[in-house]
Amino acid sequence: MILYQCSKHRGSGISSLLLFFAISLFSFSPAQAQRTCGTSEYMDNMMKSNPNLRYRLRAVEDQTKENVKSSVARVQGDIVIPVVVHVVYLTAEQNISDAQIKSQIKSLNEDFQRKNADRDQTPAIFQSVAANTGIRFQLADRDPQGNPTSGITRKKTYKASFYTNDNDVKYAAMGGVDPWPTDQYLNIWVCNLGLGILGYSQFPGGPAETDGVVIGYKFFGTIGNLKAPFNLGRTTTHEVGHWLNLRHIWGDGPCGVDDHVADTPAADAPSQGCYFGRSSCGSVNMTQNFMDYTDDKCMNLFTKGQADRMRALFAPGGHRHSLMGSRAIDKQPEVLPPAPVVSLEFPDELNVADISKNSAFLSWTEVDLADEYLARMRRKGNSKWIPRKFEKTYVNATGLRSCTEYEFQLASVMGSEKSGFSPSYIFKTEGCGTGPPISYKAPKGLRSQQIGNSQVKISWAPVNGAVSYKVQYKIAGRKGIRSQLVSSTQIQIPNVRPGLRYIYRVKAHFNSSTGPWSSIENFKLRSAAVARLANSPDVPFIRIKNNSVNDRVHILLDIDKVQRVRVAIRNESGDAVKTYGFMDLEPGRGIQLKISNLESGNYQAIITDEDAFEYKADFVKR
Repeated sequence: MILYQCSKHRGSGISSLLLFFAISLFSFSPAQAQRTCGTSEYMDNMMKSNPNLRYRLRAVEDQTKENVKSSVARVQGDIVIPVVVHVVYLTAEQNISDAQIKSQIKSLNEDFQRKNADRDQTPAIFQSVAANTGIRFQLADRDPQGNPTSGITRKKTYKASFYTNDNDVKYAAMGGVDPWPTDQYLNIWVCNLGLGILGYSQFPGGPAETDGVVIGYKFFGTIGNLKAPFNLGRTTTHEVGHWLNLRHIWGDGPCGVDDHVADTPAADAPSQGCYFGRSSCGSVNMTQNFMDYTDDKCMNLFTKGQADRMRALFAPGGHRHSLMGSRAIDKQPEVLPPAPVVSLEFPDELNVADISKNSAFLSWTEVDLADEYLARMRRKGNSKWIPRKFEKTYVNATGLRSCTEYEFQLASVMGSEKSGFSPSYIFKTEGCGTGPPISYKAPKGLRSQQIGNSQVKISWAPVNGAVSYKVQYKIAGRKGIRSQLVSSTQIQIPNVRPGLRYIYRVKAHFNSSTGPWSSIENFKLRSAAVARLANSPDVPFIRIKNNSVNDRVHILLDIDKVQRVRVAIRNESGDAVKTYGFMDLEPGRGIQLKISNLESGNYQAIITDEDAFEYKADFVKR
């Protein structure tokens, strides 16, 4: 069992400062683990070196309250916070991967924007105050000198562990890493914290040279070698909440001491584990709040009052207002600007792949405003639909009947709003004892040509009998697919960004059916100054090679962001001989697949991303 307890030091002169700093310490033992507040030791050291700290913290609190009350001072729109993650490691295990770091940024954004998958677990009595804070986190694109950066630094240290009582992880001279300017970046240090500590944070108003958040490497992100029950990224959500001026939900004191937020019920102590329904101070405790001490899987909300309190820091005069003008993030959008959305729409592109006798892989395009999708399927001619909800944009349908036609439809869901269902997609499982059905041809001869400084024209050869064509394109390796239906055999793509690889595909529409997708082609506009389009790039978009002992193949895509893909290997007859579930494909690293159990012969690797784009590459097993 795991217990959480906040110790109070009323005789030390520190108790009032428990409202200003938060450090979460987790002490593990074979029989029991306990989280305690390590504020006294941490604050004692800071107060000795900076006696004026008490007054600075009070000034921040006064300004926060004033900004929360003032409608004029409220910040409009999303607040984007540049993040730099400093990985300080001694062992290979502590040197966590880029993918693990990015999983934490994703988790932060889901929690702060109320897009977390478990938001439906918020009790009905708290649903009305649960909030999207409008705060977004992004790994920095620029370092303090203005040079491109991944937003991640790495340093091998000589220290086995770091502790809160010395803050050494924040100093290069002590085996850590000096922070990047704390008025321009949220600095997060990830390291091995001693004494079982999960993480700790500094409230706004503390010394600039120690401002930021520190997290233990086993509790950072949602993938990797993580330690349950703190393996869903909520330690960082909790500590970043402190960095944004939130107190613990119980106010670090008994009834009568609050967290300065009106819509969080009073509590007399932290909650532990996943114990729900606890009451104190005359009300039901909000144990699901990210600022309580419950397990990761049992936290799921910030409140509107907490959101107002955090956002007040970014108003003029607020302690974190300088981050609004940070140049750490490239101001260009990551994807093409979406078309104006008038209402919630259903996914406009349904795809079915890997059809067998008893299963099929179904996928669809993402809808910008959708939180999740309602899919329904039935045997053709059956009156009863089988519905299911998904947050992802794909599902592997299993348990199907062989040689049977199925009907599949989708609707988009955003909160309580739901779109209408899409037109039916009908497919037939294999096992009928006949050859495959005759299909219409895919467009061929795809070409791209630059028009002006930022537009590209795509053209293709006409397909006999086609009445229109659907074109899909996007930045390679990213979500944000764009679709367009045209009656001609060409389109122009506007706002092409130099230096980014774009991929596209086309399929023909006929009077009563659609043909298959074309092969995927790509282009890259080298620069705005040099008007040259890479129709046949120097580096192929997809590359595959066998290693020297020929028991593995290495697949690389020309992408610049982590992308989730699934892989299938087919033989010369087109039969799938090996399939893999979704995995992360990292820029510059690719995926290695074992092929030692394959017979000698020619094979094709088919890589499918989350938008159902397929990339194909041939290889030989000798």
